[in-house]
Formats: sequence, structure tokens, C-alpha cells
Amino acid sequence: MKKKLFEFLPIFLFAMLGLVYLQMPGDEAAVPQYDDSDFGNARVTRVVDGDTIVASIDDMEEDAKIRFLGVNTPESVDPRRPVECFGKESSAFLKELIENRRVLLEADSEADERDKYGRLLRQIYTENG
Repeated sequence: MKKKLFEFLPIFLFAMLGLVYLQMPGDEAAVPQYDDSDFGNARVTRVVDGDTIVASIDDMEEDAKIRFLGVNTPESVDPRRPVECFGKESSAFLKELIENRRVLLEADSEADERDKYGRLLRQIYTENG
């Protein structure tokens, strides 16, 4: 039994060294930096809540409030209603994901242009999907 254990010990040690090497930080200059300057048609200037943003759209003079199509998150900013469960978390997640980044906003030909609050209704895409 001891002989078999010692036969596999070099293989085990070699595998462990390989894993340690893979875990070591590499040259930071070799890691590509996130650059979205050429992507999309708008820059997110502010996240209102988990399904609404304010964006600077390339062909518009003023920032526009955008409500996402197909997304409904818990309310967190409606002054008439209490903050719903996970409302703040959904807002924080969206803020981390897209605030100050460029996105692609697309209208849906089967949806209204604006909702009853005057917000543009759009599909939203990030550079990585």
C-alpha cells in the first residue's frame, strides 16, 4: 500500500503545483481593460430603480428616462408606496452593472413608445449581452 502511495505522490504534487501556478496573479497590464466607448447608442447617467434608468441618448439633446421592456422589479422609489422586498437590492445591482456605461437601447415595434408616466419604453443590451 505504501509503495502505491509513493508512486502517486509525485503526480499529486505536480498537479498541486500546477493549480497554485494557475491561481497566481498575472501581469495586470496583460488584462484587457473594459472599454465601451464604441458600443451602443446611449450612456446611463443614473439608475432610478431596478427597471428604470436615465440615459444620455446619442441623438437626443436632453437625458431621457427609460423604462425597460420585459422587466419588472420591486418598487423602491414610488413615494406613494413602501419600498418592496428586494427593491433596494435590485436598484443596487443595476447600478453596479450599468451606471456610467454605454448601452444599446432598442424600441419594440409591438410596444408603445412611452408609458403613462412619459418614460421611453426600450429593450436594453450591454456590451456583453
